[in-house]
Amino acid sequence: MEGNQRGVNEGMKLIIFFVTCSLLYGGGRYVLSTHKPRPMDVVHVAGEKEKVVPKIEAYLRRKGSPLVGYSGEFYKASSYYRIPVHIILGICASESSLGKHYQLHTNNVFGWGYCDSCKSGLHFSSIGQGIHHVARSLATRPQFKKFQETKDVKDLSLVYLTGDRERWVSVINSVKEEL
Repeated sequence: MEGNQRGVNEGMKLIIFFVTCSLLYGGGRYVLSTHKPRPMDVVHVAGEKEKVVPKIEAYLRRKGSPLVGYSGEFYKASSYYRIPVHIILGICASESSLGKHYQLHTNNVFGWGYCDSCKSGLHFSSIGQGIHHVARSLATRPQFKKFQETKDVKDLSLVYLTGDRERWVSVINSVKEEL
């Protein structure tokens, strides 16, 4: 009987983990994430979400982006990983015109891990997972720490791309101004 109870407990732990991952990273869809989130030490300012998400939505609508429904995910990733939302949106704007031009089957609106010579990049199980993966990846890079000190987007470009850094920086800065 004891062995059977242990199996039930392990099964419940797995279900709780699965549902938690789904709610945090899949926008309510059942998605298992491969990255480990950091401890929940983010301090939320009362009413911040209610102010920021509509601004993200309005920006995406003005730009004709199909990602309007992911406004909350952009906010969650920004808040959780402490990355300014204009950085995440700016990368998306630079890499896929805010979700207008990317390989649909990849759910990769950031061009993350894209290789020009092999014409492929990372695939995500959902766009929401891609948003969180890119935010987490940026937040853990030394270049992001330097960006936090200098506030110069050029510092982030060193980790993100090898191409036209000037254009990339310009797009991200324009997103900041428009938000």
